[in-house]
Amino acid sequence: MSNPNTKYCVRDMVTGLFQNAGIDKTYLHPEVRWSNKGKKWKTLDELKEHFSHLKEHNIAVSPLWEVVEVTARTGAEQTSYPAIAVFS
Repeated sequence: MSNPNTKYCVRDMVTGLFQNAGIDKTYLHPEVRWSNKGKKWKTLDELKEHFSHLKEHNIAVSPLWEVVEVTARTGAEQTSYPAIAVFS
């Protein structure tokens, strides 16, 4: 069971940007959208569903992405771990 005070986001370890929900379909190949704040998912199950949506569009979870747990109220980082570990 997820802690209601914890939210989850995905950070690209190379750029430091955070993933938004959805994908950009304007390119020949769909791409993930990134921003400085990104989306925060309420549960790991919601995040896994997002990763499954990416897979449906032939976007693989990168080993350079990490899941960051943040405190819901303050946005302070609690911990981070490889995104690929969540999707496996």
